[in-house]
Amino acid sequence: MELIDGRRAQERAGHLIEDLFRALERDGRDETRSRLERALRLWSECRIHPEMRLAVSRDDGALPDCEGAVLTAPRSAPPAYDRLPAAESQTVLFGADGLIRPEISRAGLEALKAQRTAFVLLSGGAGTRYADSSAALREARERGDLTDEQRDALNVFRAVYGDVDACLTRSKLFAPMGCVTGRGPFEINMESIAELMEKTHADVPVVVFVGDSTREDVARLLAVHDSFGIRRLAVIDQDMAPFVREEDGALLETADGAACGANGGGGIVYSLGHARPTDVHGHALYDGTVLEWFDSLSVSRVIFSQTDDAKRPEVYLGLCAAGAEDGVSVAASGSRYPTVMADGKPLFRLGSLWSDGAGALCCTEFAELKPGQVELLTCENHPDGYAVANTGLYLADIELIRRVIASGLLGIHFQRRKKERGADGALHEVTKFEYFMPDLLGVASQLGAKCRIALLRDTANLTGPLRNLTVDALPAKDIYKLALAQLAKLYCDITLARAAGLTVEDGALIELGPFAHVTAEKGARVAKDARLYIGGAAGHPIKVYIKRTACIEGELRVTSSAVIE
Repeated sequence: MELIDGRRAQERAGHLIEDLFRALERDGRDETRSRLERALRLWSECRIHPEMRLAVSRDDGALPDCEGAVLTAPRSAPPAYDRLPAAESQTVLFGADGLIRPEISRAGLEALKAQRTAFVLLSGGAGTRYADSSAALREARERGDLTDEQRDALNVFRAVYGDVDACLTRSKLFAPMGCVTGRGPFEINMESIAELMEKTHADVPVVVFVGDSTREDVARLLAVHDSFGIRRLAVIDQDMAPFVREEDGALLETADGAACGANGGGGIVYSLGHARPTDVHGHALYDGTVLEWFDSLSVSRVIFSQTDDAKRPEVYLGLCAAGAEDGVSVAASGSRYPTVMADGKPLFRLGSLWSDGAGALCCTEFAELKPGQVELLTCENHPDGYAVANTGLYLADIELIRRVIASGLLGIHFQRRKKERGADGALHEVTKFEYFMPDLLGVASQLGAKCRIALLRDTANLTGPLRNLTVDALPAKDIYKLALAQLAKLYCDITLARAAGLTVEDGALIELGPFAHVTAEKGARVAKDARLYIGGAAGHPIKVYIKRTACIEGELRVTSSAVIE
């Protein structure tokens, strides 16, 4: 066993992967194994410890069991995971009117007040797919060779923003999810958390994980908004993992050295055990790890949020309510969707939450589903003929997090055929290694922890392109998904406005700010093509009263308590 110290332990590990892989080639062993499996084995043996030491085993043992696209620790009795989440494992957050159920809202607020909760946010990666799809759309427009999908995306952005190029040239971190204000997903999530703190009068720690491609943008956004009024805010560098070229299994080299990428959403769980909290300028906030910082603040549970999605305060409240139920150690947000079929496959391919029927839950990507699970999804007459999509929000108690870190059970996943530019200037197909946050559910079940699903919404009654979208969490992986997400956001806002008594004509753009409270008398209406923004700065929830026969035309923003005549 060789021990290596240093801040960039993962980068060193990448070079070890390459060296050991070449040694295997020279010795001519394991000729039947694919290059990918061998590279994955070598990387999976690299463990990051709290002291930032890298242990690389020289033993020539067998590969760990491979289940689809993930290597996991051996299980004595692997769960079946052959059925959909049972009703007893779910907490339904929203009613048929699209509003959060009052009892859930109260329970979530009480849980936030009674328990010390920390928020851990992943700011998002470089947004390669978002940038590539935006560039492809711009180039196709210039050539006059738009596909139907690209034309639809342009039409959506023209309708919502007018200025298409302003959307196409922004990074994923600032992808405009606010239909009127153009706010990005990270900003919306930070506002939601700040609103919860204001509502509960809590002063809890917030940790933001950044990478080389997002550090400056996050720092700038936090500076502009004065950290959203959050006093205990830390910014942490995410750990990195190497890219391996698919053509020869070697490490991809760039002009700056080894090419690395963020080690995935699940990697931030491990990072809590060795990363040290700093402020946005890099100054130490605490002489110890993030977990030790949490201990000093008596934090008992942690909310993890992957901020590719924009989440409203009500969603965070619902997760807290689900996690507060008796004995629950981990809760995850999900959205129920129907099994709409196309060519024998479900149209919705986000991670699906599963149950083994005995209270254990796990989350898996569509590509990793077992045959029985696919049959379950595609059986139209099955009594549980729906699935629950993972929406990137998790709550776990602090002791469970310690056990997960100590066990090392979060498996290594890989993403194939990602394109990265090397030192030669050419694009190479590479394999990216990472940990997945959804595995927290499966590991928790293995450790005997009780899991719960916070069910955001049943999308069975949606129509058209909205039917297979989650309207509370809006993915921004590429420009086309973002265009559909804008439609989903409009649908959700219009639903809430109608619940408040408004008559909303098609084409109206409405954005409801955090904790805005809208009341309207019968007869109030929003005119066609009007833009209505109800909300304000974080910490200043407002109330808007729309009087009888009110007609709102043009663009109107309400940023303080007011009466619209």
